Amino acid sequence: MTSVRSWIRQGEPLGFAAGRVTDGLWLAWTLALTAIFSRVAAVNLANFRPVSNDEVWIMSASYKLATQGVFGSDLWAGFFNAERHYFIALPVHHILQALLFRIAGADVTQARLVSLIGAVVLIWTVSWLAYRWYGLTAALLAGVLLVFWRSNLTASWPGLPLLAVARSGRYDVSAVAWVWLSILLLDTHLRRPGRATALLLGITSGLATLTQFFGAAVLPLIGLAWVWQRGKGALKDRTIFWLLAGLAAVLLPYALYATLHYPDLLGQTILKGERAHFTSPQFYLNNALTEFRRFSSLLGRSTPTWAAPDAFDRPYSPWLAAVAFWPALIFLVARVRRGDAIGDRTLFLSIAVLWGFLWLLDQTKAPLYAIILLPSLCILLAASWTTLLRWSFWPARPALARLLLSSAAAALLIVIVVESGRAHAVDLTQAAQVSSYMEVGQAIDSFLPPGARLLGAERWWWALRGHPYLSMYNVWAQWNVARQSGGPLPEFADWVEETRTDFIIVNSDVRYPPDDLLLDQYSTFLQSCSLQVAAWSDPNYGDIEVYQVAKTSSGVLACEP
Repeated sequence: MTSVRSWIRQGEPLGFAAGRVTDGLWLAWTLALTAIFSRVAAVNLANFRPVSNDEVWIMSASYKLATQGVFGSDLWAGFFNAERHYFIALPVHHILQALLFRIAGADVTQARLVSLIGAVVLIWTVSWLAYRWYGLTAALLAGVLLVFWRSNLTASWPGLPLLAVARSGRYDVSAVAWVWLSILLLDTHLRRPGRATALLLGITSGLATLTQFFGAAVLPLIGLAWVWQRGKGALKDRTIFWLLAGLAAVLLPYALYATLHYPDLLGQTILKGERAHFTSPQFYLNNALTEFRRFSSLLGRSTPTWAAPDAFDRPYSPWLAAVAFWPALIFLVARVRRGDAIGDRTLFLSIAVLWGFLWLLDQTKAPLYAIILLPSLCILLAASWTTLLRWSFWPARPALARLLLSSAAAALLIVIVVESGRAHAVDLTQAAQVSSYMEVGQAIDSFLPPGARLLGAERWWWALRGHPYLSMYNVWAQWNVARQSGGPLPEFADWVEETRTDFIIVNSDVRYPPDDLLLDQYSTFLQSCSLQVAAWSDPNYGDIEVYQVAKTSSGVLACEP
């Protein structure tokens, strides 16, 4: 073999030769990556990044499940029975958080630790698949890209996608971990079919489906890979029944739960708004035409530099995703066309199906959801670079070509590592300076009498959980439902009075309702029916105000004309 075309044609992995030495190097490298990543991600995990609305919202349902055995959120009491039957999010991540709460206690650290564990699982899974498919060098490169590449793929600070999702209490990285565990089991099963791997594959794909909406993309991926590899004998493979049994074991109990409480499921789906118009052809067309928005942070970047004062915000690394992806994809497509390697086919499907799923079904076009594409992209780039480097080092190659390619590869890795190092340095500095979430909560609590009933952003529920606390978004959602019912225009004040709210906590999360009419009512209420008792600005959590609701001695609202 003396050309790139020869490498493209072959159907087997690129020079994979498993042995004690290569296995040991792979293991040592992956352990080192895990240690470095875990150490950085775990720094001040309870406070950094600043605790978000979504995290505490998710945590509220997990905590109730852990302490009361009820899958519900008291923050959403009164909204289609969400305090007892929770359908606002899928259950698996909540179950994992609840288990950790029972084992290690409940706090923000434990809530985020589930995501950190998911990220570590992803490092091992992606690294092993790259090793199995394309050899040791590709595995080492894939690990470097996954952990150190400041691609800004998810438009999340400081541009290191896996680090950003690993210390969030959200469910995104958990879903990605289940998806790639499923891909690992799929690869194993296609090579050596067996009942056990088929059953486990069904279970993990079911767990991915019930963790985050994009986790369901693993189902068509498995189906297509199965048919592609098995051909006409795909449906004759009896292990498919074990796969279906594993899938049913996970999905059927939740389907039964949803069926028993279908009115609550249907009502809570209102929160999804335009994101759930699955019966409308226009929904899919609009999604397809607006997919570019997801990658606007990559496509609209300023010219990179290391000399300008804002150099930190103008790195070179994101350009790698925008530029190198396309030739690497052409390389993969050529290998798929000319060979029959399971790894090539599975990697191709992971890009086509996972991206296609987001393309057609995700209306938000949130850059965060691109995290599901990161493992595929890292393996793809690592495999294509490995091929090019190996080609350049064949004995027949001119020394100049060898020098140029090896120098370019070294320079590229240096850029990635240097920019990652700068990002990690800034990240660690901010992790040491960030405001304490619980201390900010205590500052709010200092203005509140014991047992006061609160209304505010979900963000503060955990810090103020000694008080009866209701989500402001809950009230806004109920107001919107009442408005859409066709009756008289509802009044925000009616909900405040009905919930017997004593204080309203206002910050950036709940400063501006999404509806102009509601905004008018909300602003009027704060001005006429409440008294501001505190206001200050926190460097990380922004402006915070505490309003005491004006009431008569009998508890009736006392609004000024």
